[in-house]
Amino acid sequence: MLQLLTRYDPDLVLLQETWTGKEIAVRFPGMKVFHLPRRVPAASGAHRGGLIIAFKEGLPNVLSCKVISKISHATVEALCLRFNLADGRSIAITNVYFASGCREELLAHLSPCADNATN
Repeated sequence: MLQLLTRYDPDLVLLQETWTGKEIAVRFPGMKVFHLPRRVPAASGAHRGGLIIAFKEGLPNVLSCKVISKISHATVEALCLRFNLADGRSIAITNVYFASGCREELLAHLSPCADNATN
């Protein structure tokens, strides 16, 4: 991962299936990292999953960033951040992972993310 970050120098990185638990501190040089470890075993009983949203520190026009929603369910995980910009606008970035594929009944779990992103 560090080789890819060095080579491509991205402003924003969204990762799924990180396989990291809460005991692992995830760090990328020069980036602010928000990590959501899987708290609930997947349907298979495995504790894999996990999400990361990382962004380059010191991005122009970004005043602040905060977590506005986290969902950790056996079949869906979501991590949503709000970026407050210098011009008064904000943007929400959501990283979503469906452990067993996206199905209509799983979309209801995302309502808290959507509600928080628009408020």
